[in-house]
Amino acid sequence: MAAAKPARVLLLDPGNFTPYYDMNLGYALSQRGWQVDWVTSRHAFEDIPVPREVRVEYRFFGAFHHPLLGPRADASWLRAVRRAAKALTYPLYLARLDAHMASMTPGVLHVQWAPVPWVDAFYWKRWKRSGWRVAYTAHDAAPLAGTTPRALSGSYVKLCRAADLTVVHSVADRRRLEEAGVRSERIRTIPQGGPGIFFRQGPEAPDARMALGVEGRRPVILFFGFLKPYKGLDVLLQSLPSVRENTQRCWP
Repeated sequence: MAAAKPARVLLLDPGNFTPYYDMNLGYALSQRGWQVDWVTSRHAFEDIPVPREVRVEYRFFGAFHHPLLGPRADASWLRAVRRAAKALTYPLYLARLDAHMASMTPGVLHVQWAPVPWVDAFYWKRWKRSGWRVAYTAHDAAPLAGTTPRALSGSYVKLCRAADLTVVHSVADRRRLEEAGVRSERIRTIPQGGPGIFFRQGPEAPDARMALGVEGRRPVILFFGFLKPYKGLDVLLQSLPSVRENTQRCWP
């Protein structure tokens, strides 16, 4: 008797927003016997090492990988044009993915990000009618101040209602969705994990300070993430005088 094929899960992250999270999830699923395909676009910054257990398909935004169209472009107007062009062409990429999925045996589609929520929800319903089960990780369970366009502010809950299951990272996010009408049995709370398969032993503090050119015991503040309004960098900068005033003993 031939061995049964492993169940399939497609990890969908069209914009490649959370590659390290995706890869850790994909690897963990592969270790539990799943066949994992990571459907995404090429990362705009560094090259992402993909574990051999995960098959990667770059099906989105291939035309935008050119340096002149990339997110590192200096001109703000060019970045705005790029965002608009990606939003306009995104449905075409989804249509191509739809045709590809029609030739596959249905499995689980685990969506990490939905760049154009109304279009995404349309296809989710279509794929569910074809036998796919749709899981959605709501990395942001509520609109982000200064980042989420007002036109999209009502789409978060709609996506969670459209999915068969929604994953959130905190009890507060779960409560927020429940209060918005998402059924409790269709929500799972899974906290953010650590570096997982990407863990590397870092240098000792003295070596790190030497590499960064930080003298003596001067305090170091790490701001981690993209520069977005909701990240609170302005709060950090405004707090520094107060921090310095209250840490004179260890701040030269």
